[in-house]
Amino acid sequence: MSNPSAPPPPPPAPWVEPASPVRKRHPWRNLLIVLAVLVLVTLIIVGVTGLTIFLTQALGGRAPDQPLVTGEAASPHAATPLECPDVCFTDDSVEDAIALETTFARLGTRDATFPAGTYDPVSAGDLYRRDAAGWESYNGTPDSCFFGPTSSPYGASLDPANGEVEDLVHFVGTHENVTRTNLVDQSVRVFADSATAVAFMEELSAQIADCPVIEIGPPGDRYTAEITAAPALDVDDSIAAIGWVRTGDPGPRWRSYTMDLQRSNLVVRMRLLTDGSLTEEEFRAFAVDYGEQLAGLEAPEGPMP
Repeated sequence: MSNPSAPPPPPPAPWVEPASPVRKRHPWRNLLIVLAVLVLVTLIIVGVTGLTIFLTQALGGRAPDQPLVTGEAASPHAATPLECPDVCFTDDSVEDAIALETTFARLGTRDATFPAGTYDPVSAGDLYRRDAAGWESYNGTPDSCFFGPTSSPYGASLDPANGEVEDLVHFVGTHENVTRTNLVDQSVRVFADSATAVAFMEELSAQIADCPVIEIGPPGDRYTAEITAAPALDVDDSIAAIGWVRTGDPGPRWRSYTMDLQRSNLVVRMRLLTDGSLTEEEFRAFAVDYGEQLAGLEAPEGPMP
């Protein structure tokens, strides 16, 4: 069977004007055209950049594509642990372990919305039992991510033994910026001894490595976020520092940065919840500043000679 004949070409449209004759251009005219195009492109780039900066500031500085800091993996052990004849620190040491107002100010979180003393100390066991019940009720998964939403160092893993611990956890302040888009809180746990504090850091480090994604919440309002281990922090040799980054869907407080600093039998948790207007680099600088304060904290019993 032969192919059907091609349809006849459509008649020329009556409104199509004949092409204008091509003019001969001199070389200098070509150069001017190129320069004009470059200027136009530059103006477009500058305009888009300015618009991006304006929108970023107008939206509170959110930047949903902030790459994480990379580097050497953090160790749960201090290079040169502080040793004391008995315990190095007691509950009386907590007041001196509270971050200075100037440290919060450098981060831009100057407003002490819930200052130290707002809450009474609570046992680590009480906090664990409360949050373990919530984890089960809201079907948190996987269990290795139990630490993810915790606000203080009371339970690195789902272990019923954590519910029996009597160590006190002190919530020593919440600071925010003027627009309330960034929140930093700090808590201090006084462990019974250095060995149990180190064991906590070891367990937490293993749990962070085993928790790529956390899920929690009812079926109709399920929360999902990525968990990423924070690289090593440049702190004093008597301090161990490990932490993680939680990344959810862009929006209010879609990122959180958490760092636990351990010195002898003290573990201090610093946590930033942000809309992205504060970066990981800024939080890490804040934690390093605080690490200098913690390194200078004198043990009431005095270190080993």
